[in-house]
Amino acid sequence: GAYPGFSDVAAGAWYAADVEQAVKLGLMKGKGDGRFDPQGRLSAAEAITMAAQVHSAYTGQNFTPGGSPWYENAVDYAEENGLILRKEFSDYSAPITRSDMAGIFAYALPVEELPRINRVASIPDVTSSTAHAGAVYLLYNAGVLAGTGEGTFSPDAPIDRSSAAAILNRLVLPESRVASALDTPADGTTVENADGALPSARGPGKRSSRTELPVSPSPTRTAR
Repeated sequence: GAYPGFSDVAAGAWYAADVEQAVKLGLMKGKGDGRFDPQGRLSAAEAITMAAQVHSAYTGQNFTPGGSPWYENAVDYAEENGLILRKEFSDYSAPITRSDMAGIFAYALPVEELPRINRVASIPDVTSSTAHAGAVYLLYNAGVLAGTGEGTFSPDAPIDRSSAAAILNRLVLPESRVASALDTPADGTTVENADGALPSARGPGKRSSRTELPVSPSPTRTAR
């Protein structure tokens, strides 16, 4: 689609190209009055809608945004296709945490579309008790997530719309994915990772309860 430009997205901003690309792909749009609100917090409803659009475009399944409230169709689609658990969020208009966003985006594409390009064995602030730890590690190793720039992920922090645009582009455009700045083991080292910790059930109403861990006994991924 066409990119209208936004009064609050300066051409020299680090996120300008990502915002433009996400809008052109039809995955994000402005907030009205010619604004994008790049520093605004991403809501659960927005994240679910983005994931539904990516999943629909990849699988060819029909998805039409809308409903009453405006995110109703996205939530229904996400629940029916295992992107979220039923009643997983109590307030869809509330800001979503970075880990919760990862827990949704990790299901937007089939696992074969998220091949490993990194060998991230440890993220300082992502532990076995972190929500959606398996999804976080999966997306780090696929080059979709890059952290905060300080070597951490800040799983419980909200995420702004500009950062979400960058992550979304890396999710749908493999050529945009990035090498991790975290230390990686030497070649030949066996890396335990979270790939196998993602729930294996997919499809309508079949997404399992949370059992993700940041590491698993095997470096292989299970089908999701």
